[in-house]
Amino acid sequence: MQDHFSEYQVFTTEEKIFITSGSQQALSILSNMPFPNGKKNILVEQPTYRLMQDMTILNGNKLIGIKRNFHGIDLKELEKIFKQESIKFFYTIPRFHNPLGTSYSEKEKMKIVGLAQKYDVYIVEDDYFIDIETNRKALPLYYYDTSKKVIYIKSFSKTFMPGIRIGAVVLHDHLKDEFFEHKRCHDQSTSVLAQGALEIFINSGMYKNHVRKIQREYGKKMTCLREFLKNQSIEGIEYFVPPTGFFIWVKLPPELNVNTLARRLKEKNILILTAKEFLTVDHQDENSFRIAISHLLVDQIRCGLKTVFEEIRAYASQ
Repeated sequence: MQDHFSEYQVFTTEEKIFITSGSQQALSILSNMPFPNGKKNILVEQPTYRLMQDMTILNGNKLIGIKRNFHGIDLKELEKIFKQESIKFFYTIPRFHNPLGTSYSEKEKMKIVGLAQKYDVYIVEDDYFIDIETNRKALPLYYYDTSKKVIYIKSFSKTFMPGIRIGAVVLHDHLKDEFFEHKRCHDQSTSVLAQGALEIFINSGMYKNHVRKIQREYGKKMTCLREFLKNQSIEGIEYFVPPTGFFIWVKLPPELNVNTLARRLKEKNILILTAKEFLTVDHQDENSFRIAISHLLVDQIRCGLKTVFEEIRAYASQ
């Protein structure tokens, strides 16, 4: 596993790598356990991964949000929050953000890590989709961490096999014992059968071959999306199509209500996730939605997008 992580520019040792029952278990443990900085609040991007928000609230932690959009986050606002809000850790998805699809620049990553060091804030880096990254110059936050503030999480479920819940977290020495105690209370150990299957998959070279296949498939799907959207022009609509991935985020103009659009599309058997699924209560004014295409063929993507934009035009014309 150490060699596997080094291929992603995450340089660590075996004793710092913990295998978990999916990345979600790692997030749950980190939300629950005390941190050396003695702080209590958890900062998340808005929008962000819904289950992270739900776990934080369920565990009784205070959740604070910072707005992230297609252009990133306000680093001055981030510094203000780090300074004033007693942040235990900042949960971030730097690469292929869910649901925006955007990635931080290298300059932004270095700045975020520097602020964490300055204000004694930990960073939980959820690199859930590193395997589909084709730009090898894109580095994780962990790479820039010289103050032992970044906790790196990788999921294998997205690329290996969704039904097999396997994740890994890279921890610094001063966090290992506390994490281990909480992990032991969760499930003693992650499925040995699942770990063995993953080990064989990696060591045989099948994992790399599988990843290359996934990269090609997701690349084709995003190319299809990009080509379709080139010919769509609706005033006030914004969207971002990442180089690869399995979803896009669409921002509607104020006169089109996203909840109304979702109901209309549901009647045509198309389901979208509205912004409220990715936001805290304090940020519910986002008029946007996510379209996911992971299980669709290229022809299905074209057909579905055609229906979505026809419905948007029909709604806008009323």
